[in-house]
Amino acid sequence: KKVVDIPSSILNSILSDLEKNDLILNSKDRKVLEEFVSLFELFNEAIVLTQGESYATIRLVAPTVLGILFDLERELGSSTLTLVSLCEALIASIKARF
Repeated sequence: KKVVDIPSSILNSILSDLEKNDLILNSKDRKVLEEFVSLFELFNEAIVLTQGESYATIRLVAPTVLGILFDLERELGSSTLTLVSLCEALIASIKARF
């Protein structure tokens, strides 16, 4: 996630200085990266929430799954989402399992 916080011009300059030109992101690559980070943050929050050691977490499963499903459907409704097929596959998988 930290890479996304670095402005594109600075990140690309650093990569160029390191002679890693194949890693330089154009605007489309940057957008895809940001959308991946956004999707994976949903799962990171769920993992952190449900791995408690000092409290019962089984009661958090249903609300967490519903929260992920709601967030995925909201992301899918976004007009700028380029990861539509991934989002649709995740939604279908969640619905099939729960």
